Amino acid sequence: MPSEGDALASCHVNHGLPRLLDATALHAIACLTAYSARYIAHACFQRIIKHFAELASCTKLTEPCTSGILLDEFTPEECTQIAPKTSTNHTRTFTRAIMTALQNIDQSTAHTRNDMVLTLQHLLRTGARHRKGLRVDVSIEAPNGEALLVDVSNVHHTPTSQLPEIAAFCKRVHDATELAGGDAFLSTMRGEPSPNVLSAEKEKNNRYAIIIDLFKRQQKNGIRQNVPTFEPCILSHAGFARSSLLPRLGWPTTTPSTPDPPSPRASSPPSSVNASKTPSSPR
Repeated sequence: MPSEGDALASCHVNHGLPRLLDATALHAIACLTAYSARYIAHACFQRIIKHFAELASCTKLTEPCTSGILLDEFTPEECTQIAPKTSTNHTRTFTRAIMTALQNIDQSTAHTRNDMVLTLQHLLRTGARHRKGLRVDVSIEAPNGEALLVDVSNVHHTPTSQLPEIAAFCKRVHDATELAGGDAFLSTMRGEPSPNVLSAEKEKNNRYAIIIDLFKRQQKNGIRQNVPTFEPCILSHAGFARSSLLPRLGWPTTTPSTPDPPSPRASSPPSSVNASKTPSSPR
């Protein structure tokens, strides 16, 4: 039974029955009434990143279509299949099958290429359809051709599943500050990311790995010159982030403006999937 104090600390908004507020703030973070604050924080991060790009006269796109940043090698529907927003064991297995099929196409001979292309088309035609696919928040291209893709997230700083790790992290921060004479600026833990920030970064890097692999394949095949850098922009609700995050987001302002030679995209041979999109294709 909740105590009197627990009963008073409850949320009565948009829930029907009141919801007790837990000590780790899980409800406060997930509550529908906090959605606006989470959305505003996300939008503010996007605006800061775009502002850096504007200062450096970079080309920037907000939430660009994934098929576009993949140089239209795949259709938007295929991108949703290959890189769905929700990651499950099934979607990861399907993604590995797609990458294997693409690798087989790249290594095929003139006699076997058509069969490999048909295998890829069959996978895409019979694979599960998803309502949403991965899409980065901001795409930035510098005058010299270098590109940065940023995806923004804000994460809860005291999730129940990570409380032991976070408690140990907070103790290290406290001890380091004490050793620095109480000056947090001189602390050896200054700028260190919290465990939940690191785990969110790892998850986001894993989810976008398929797109980075496709970039590398396109560069190997001469379809693109540079492989864009993916940067997960993670900030906890307590303000923790990686110390290298802001300098990394300020990359456009320090990038040389000398352009590289024109991209070979227009003169390069069509990609493996688009090359198969002919009237005789079974697609």
